[in-house]
Amino acid sequence: MSDEDEGSPLISILYVDDEEDLLIIGKLFLERSGPFRVDTVASAKAALSTFAISSYDAIVSDYQMPGMDGIEFLKEVREQFGDIPFILFTGRGREEVVIEAINNGADFYLQKGGEPKSQFAELSHKIRQAVRRKQAEKSVRESEKRVSDIINFLPDATFAINREGEVIAWNMALEEMTGFPASRYIGKKHDEYVFAFYTKDRPLLIDLVDEPDEIIRSYYPKFYREDSSISAETEVIQPKGKKIFVIIKVCKLYNQEGEISGAIETIRDITHLKDTERELFNSEQRYRSIVHDQTDFIARFTQDGTVTFINEAYRQNFAPSLNLQDVLGKNIRDLMQIQNFQNVEAFLRTLSIECPVRDIEREIVLANGEKHWQLWTVRALFDEQGEPSEYQVSGKDITRLKRDEEEIAFKNIILKTQQEASPDGILIVDSEGSILGYNKNFQELWDIPVDLLEALDDEPVLQHVSVQPADRDSFLFRVRYLYEHPDEKSFEEIPLRDGRTIERFSSPMLGPDGRNFGRVWFFRDITERKRADDEIRAAYEQLSASEESLQSSYQELLASKKALQDSESRLRSLIDNTEEAVSMVDEEGRVIEWNLSSERLSGIPKEEALGMFLWDITFRMAPILYQDAEYREMIKQAICSSLKTGVPVFKEPRIITATRPDGTSIITRQRIFSMQTDRGYRFGSISHDITEEVLAKEALKESEERFRGIAERSSDLILVLDHHLCVTYASPAARTILGYEPHELLGKSYEFAVQNFFEQGGDVISHDAKEVLNGESKGKRVYERDIRIIKKDGTRAYVSIHAVPIFQDGVLTGAQASIREILPEEDDLGENR
Repeated sequence: MSDEDEGSPLISILYVDDEEDLLIIGKLFLERSGPFRVDTVASAKAALSTFAISSYDAIVSDYQMPGMDGIEFLKEVREQFGDIPFILFTGRGREEVVIEAINNGADFYLQKGGEPKSQFAELSHKIRQAVRRKQAEKSVRESEKRVSDIINFLPDATFAINREGEVIAWNMALEEMTGFPASRYIGKKHDEYVFAFYTKDRPLLIDLVDEPDEIIRSYYPKFYREDSSISAETEVIQPKGKKIFVIIKVCKLYNQEGEISGAIETIRDITHLKDTERELFNSEQRYRSIVHDQTDFIARFTQDGTVTFINEAYRQNFAPSLNLQDVLGKNIRDLMQIQNFQNVEAFLRTLSIECPVRDIEREIVLANGEKHWQLWTVRALFDEQGEPSEYQVSGKDITRLKRDEEEIAFKNIILKTQQEASPDGILIVDSEGSILGYNKNFQELWDIPVDLLEALDDEPVLQHVSVQPADRDSFLFRVRYLYEHPDEKSFEEIPLRDGRTIERFSSPMLGPDGRNFGRVWFFRDITERKRADDEIRAAYEQLSASEESLQSSYQELLASKKALQDSESRLRSLIDNTEEAVSMVDEEGRVIEWNLSSERLSGIPKEEALGMFLWDITFRMAPILYQDAEYREMIKQAICSSLKTGVPVFKEPRIITATRPDGTSIITRQRIFSMQTDRGYRFGSISHDITEEVLAKEALKESEERFRGIAERSSDLILVLDHHLCVTYASPAARTILGYEPHELLGKSYEFAVQNFFEQGGDVISHDAKEVLNGESKGKRVYERDIRIIKKDGTRAYVSIHAVPIFQDGVLTGAQASIREILPEEDDLGENR
């Protein structure tokens, strides 16, 4: 086993041959020469009966065997077990056998014979090469699947149609928006799906994608084109009568051949943002697919470089550039234009009988300046004295593989950066219960020790987290239920013991063939949002209750109620998720990527931003206070330093306040990441708009201050009680109406009032209080009593009591009462109302 094999995972091989001696020799050689575990079987039928073929990394098979030959075995393997690497290793060298093997999906064809060590060394090399190629293809597929899953979880309502106008996609967000499941419209055309959006038949924007502007404008006056897409803002009256404002975006879909295959439409509800008149754009996900045919270039040459054999692919690749028709007899160094052949000779000298085959990568630059990579497999052919007589080379263009690796690395960086920049805590678990990924927000949200997460085992992490929910048993039951039902999705809120509320969304990760790759979990702390909603709702109900008792004397209270409702409307118009702006600069600091959300956040068009230096854009968006040459130079030096070292200006997400060209300000949470290239470092940025969140907090504070101001100025005693009917707030009027300081009433229950205030009628007050506490009020919303009380100093007075219980989701959360002193003649002393 070579040094490069140390620590490598074992490659499992199924070796099928009817020659027992050859099976023994092959198994011994392969297991000694590399990271291989070899199982041997004497016939193809016996191999198929094991039902374990799918567990092997590769299959090596003889051609001529009794009962079932190697080609028939290959066909059965491809039909039952897919694309397991298959190498036909046989003594039959007929051309028709080779062609049939390749046509039926064999990865390699090797002919037996010659020196055994060299023969099995070449077999070892081909096995490695086939397994390595299959693993690379699997890595690409899995990476593309993860990207696809995340795209599918985007919150925008989306549907797509094919060229025949039939619905081929109808996502979960659209189901929620329209109230109709995807199963109702998949395969249906316009005359049916139009009624999911409108009450009458009319074109949707997706139906007008090929129409001229004047026709589109007749249905969508506010529309615009951008590249190949069309966006429009419109009002929609849904079948249930609800009117909403939406931004619609459509574009055509293309297949790999560049032909139009259909169209896609995304719809975003902007009803709550209509007051701000902000335009929202749907982000596009660009799909890139690189398809290159790979052709091996095969040649043989002697020790002095004289070419003795080439195949057609080699000739077509190298001969035209030298204007040669026949390359036999030419020198290999001239054909391949090798500048430093001494390095090649040094490489050839490393080949030996024990190690006759090695791979070498070669980087070339084409005439047009484009860089390509080739992978060459070099095999030395030795004479009887053990000296190399010829060399055989087999080369292929691996440019696509190299670029795919760079693309995978870039996508992984994007995915990791999106995870870290996301406000959600993210956990990804495979179908075996192993943790595939998580972000820092997940660790901090649940206060999980880092070493526990680094073990990548989901069960200990689940046990650590499960002690925090208020209902641990229900939490564990739901998690295990979802793991046992891998195709189900889940969206729910989880109350914690410490008072927080966590919003949880979970969805399976499914492949195109339905294969389950695991489950992704999203967690978000919505405690502040819930508290804000509760406080606004409580304030609204308190204000409504006060209005019923004070409306005749306090018109200002009505105005405050309207202001509070307006404040609630503004606060509810905030969205939880905003578009993320993605940008990137090259090794020189010039902008090379600037998406639509970057345009919206910055106010700088893409065509203007591309090519600009990052420090110029940063300086341009700096607050007016910093608009001077010294600050610009400081920005430039910091960015240039990052480009040299690969270290971001700031490593953790940072809150940034910026100014757009039109003078408006924006607040974002920004994260910067780097990617090393062969020319230095590139930097990317992902920004999240949090301006609305800041404004919402300010509006809530303003509403609370307004309500408290009204209560403090009222001549009536205003009391706020909790769900036990104990006082949590008393207005200053307590001094004049009861003779108590407000703080003396805090924490006092209705029993205290019955014992200390009411000279008569205390049993009625007790009855009312118990009726509310026991849930027996039967929908009664207001309690009014006129009654005589005894003040703290012993004086008597007549008061009118107006009390309103406050319920949330049918549960008592508190009450509000107002007490007004009245003249004796106003009171009907013979009756309590």
